[in-house]
Amino acid sequence: MKIVAIAMAAALSLSVGAVQAQTTAKKPTAAAKAPAKKAPAKKAATKKAVTKKGVPAKTAKAVEAHTPVESLSNRLTDNELHIAKSIHTGRIQCELGADVTVTADEKNPGFFHVSAGKQNYYMHPVESRTGAIRLEDNRAGAMWLQL
Repeated sequence: MKIVAIAMAAALSLSVGAVQAQTTAKKPTAAAKAPAKKAPAKKAATKKAVTKKGVPAKTAKAVEAHTPVESLSNRLTDNELHIAKSIHTGRIQCELGADVTVTADEKNPGFFHVSAGKQNYYMHPVESRTGAIRLEDNRAGAMWLQL
């Protein structure tokens, strides 16, 4: 009985190997030899102006035109507007020949353009516990501390 089982297992393994050899050795058919037809050429897509957030510029302009916008100055507290009055503006010399330029934004009272070399920030005053005058640009993660 043991010999019959071994003989059957050997026969099965040989037949499986033969079937695998036949499937891999098949010659390609005429359909497989024929080159694939190329898809018709598509027209080149025109580039649309897109904003940084991936929205088409035309759509962004339409939304901005019909969206009521709150003035940035209305977002500041009375204390922050009071702090803004004491900000030193103009060109400020730093050590090692560097300088920083602080300019008030005329359209939005309480906001300032701060630039140092090629870096530009749009900052607003923030209340501090120590009473130091502090400007922040939350988007860029920058802070200007005036002592």
